Amino acid sequence: MVDVRQSRNTSLIEIRVLSKDQVAAAQIANAIADVYRRQTSAAKNSAAVELVDAAEPGIRPVRPNVPLSLSLGWIGSVVVATLVALLLRGWLPKNARSGSTP
Repeated sequence: MVDVRQSRNTSLIEIRVLSKDQVAAAQIANAIADVYRRQTSAAKNSAAVELVDAAEPGIRPVRPNVPLSLSLGWIGSVVVATLVALLLRGWLPKNARSGSTP
């Protein structure tokens, strides 16, 4: 996924590339910036484009965070199961809970 947006109240443009391959993502972002810079400098009456910060591969993946997702799913299921058990315990009559018939 490629996302290009202008930073708020500035003339800076931010290029974000999300990919499973961190090196490829950085190379794609740098290539987009380079092509934009060359195209703008070739146009007449255009402002100069300067690369402020080149993209570098991230140290660790941005997403998905599998351990966090699994932990949140497990905690959520425990909470929901507990709430359902408490609601059923409060709503069922005593006879239905004990299994005896009147």
